[in-house]
Amino acid sequence: MNKFILTFITLNIFLINSYSQEISIVLNGKPNANVVVFDKSNKQLIEIANSLSHYIYKSTNARLKVNNSIDPKSNNIIIATQYKGVNKNYEKLDEDGFIIQTANNSVIISGKTDWGTEYGVYEFLERFIGIRWLMPTELWTEIPTKSTIRISNIEITENPKFLSRSFFPINMENKDDLLYAWGRNNRLRNRVEFHHNLRNLFNSETINKTHPQFLPLIDGKRYVPTNRRDWNWQPNFQARGIDSYSANKIIQYFKQNPEATSFSLGVNDGHNFDSRNSSGKRNYIGVEDYSDAYYSWVNKTVSMVNRSLPGKKFGLLAYNRVAEPPNFKLEDNVIPFITYDRHMWLEPALKEKDIENSKRWQRLTKEYGWYDYVYGGAYIVPRIYFSLYQEYLKTAYDMNVRYYVAEFYPDWLEGPKGWVMAKLLWDPDQSLTNLLDDWYANAVGEKSAPYLKQFYNLWETIWTEDVPKSAWWKRKGSTYLPFNSQAYVESISYEKILKADELLRMAHKNADSKIRRARAEDLIAMWEFSKMNYLYFRQKNNKALKFLNKEDRLISSQKVTKKEIDKKIEQLEKHPLHGAIMYMYKKPNRIQY
Repeated sequence: MNKFILTFITLNIFLINSYSQEISIVLNGKPNANVVVFDKSNKQLIEIANSLSHYIYKSTNARLKVNNSIDPKSNNIIIATQYKGVNKNYEKLDEDGFIIQTANNSVIISGKTDWGTEYGVYEFLERFIGIRWLMPTELWTEIPTKSTIRISNIEITENPKFLSRSFFPINMENKDDLLYAWGRNNRLRNRVEFHHNLRNLFNSETINKTHPQFLPLIDGKRYVPTNRRDWNWQPNFQARGIDSYSANKIIQYFKQNPEATSFSLGVNDGHNFDSRNSSGKRNYIGVEDYSDAYYSWVNKTVSMVNRSLPGKKFGLLAYNRVAEPPNFKLEDNVIPFITYDRHMWLEPALKEKDIENSKRWQRLTKEYGWYDYVYGGAYIVPRIYFSLYQEYLKTAYDMNVRYYVAEFYPDWLEGPKGWVMAKLLWDPDQSLTNLLDDWYANAVGEKSAPYLKQFYNLWETIWTEDVPKSAWWKRKGSTYLPFNSQAYVESISYEKILKADELLRMAHKNADSKIRRARAEDLIAMWEFSKMNYLYFRQKNNKALKFLNKEDRLISSQKVTKKEIDKKIEQLEKHPLHGAIMYMYKKPNRIQY
């Protein structure tokens, strides 16, 4: 046989064997691989390598060693950013994107940045071990029991569809926060600063002495903020020297924080604008418009910073009196976030209004984002609209929206809501049915899953069909649904409350393990509180009625007092999961008793 042909055949057999080789990570409860991180000084990758080893140990009772070099005699999981051992063009990866592939006796997990590499590890744990971070706390982390883990012949490349994926109040800077680990494991990350920030950029105590012309005139009188925490004002965007002042402050900030990649130019959360900055018209949400003056200041400031420090990004809120786009294009590195509660898309006219506004912004910006209001904790019953959420995320992506943030403030009785939202932000084209079925089965087991599914389907029907017909819905604001009224309970029949109660208890009864029963009990604990609030507000409304129907009489017979609710709040405040949202029931502008 021709020597070249023999060599070619031999080489191809080697390649086929190396590519098809099954890599055993754990065999019969024994470790059969090492985890490799080459850079001992890279704290992020060392931490994620230890996390990978930890979860494999929790699943299999086999602890993989974390090394700094490859053992050629061993199988390896290599965790490395821009790893030279694979033939990949990292330029095609987003900074949160990653690859996972097998080569010879190794599984390689690698991203363009350390964040991408980290997210690759989470994907590996989810896909090949079956880990699910369903909700915060150890109880809600699903870790399947395995004795053997084998990986073969894989080549995965993923990029997120949305570059920023952020929920308030998840603080990715605070490792002590309850939500931190859950948010990180589910790949939430804010990549652009955008929130209310002008109070910080313009220190009122300083400018009142040095640049009083920056303070606004309100009804002909200069507004002097009461203290540095006063949000209820905006600077005079047309004051002489204000753009150079702000540009110099921002340049100083970046020099002091060289790792920072963005700066927020978001307006304060207040209505006191300088009347001289008004355009003299009302914007599309019906309030006086100040967009031209504000965005002119934004452009001038950013242009000055760009000359000294190119490549930085500037997020801001297209909100309230600056919700409407200006009459000119923004600098390419300015990213406005359009504020709107897209639950209101259930009304075709409101959906069209939001889409048209987004199209107007799209024509004036290189990049832009959406700011959403998906609150759970501000409402006393689970607020669910999974299908609508997927619909408008798909629309957002098609319209080139790449940055997304939502006021989430969760009610964890809403179960899969946060998890599903995070998954759809990574890729809104995933099967929603498959995602939800996955969550239900992992949460309470295959036998209980159908009851949990019916429970959340019931609440989705209530919030997409029943509530939008109510008088409460008609009181909606121009940007978001009302927080300070619980009148929507009138549109929820007591029969559906009883059905929801039955479904949750069936989910508990049929749960297939101790931990899954405990999860069902977790949901029931919050459900009991939710029911109490429902009955309380229905009874409160019944007092104003002269004649009660059969349902109202039944509800009125089950007395619930504010004292009982307060006692339940005290109990839930100590709960590891639900305690975090109890402050919603004490804030006067949220749940009003």
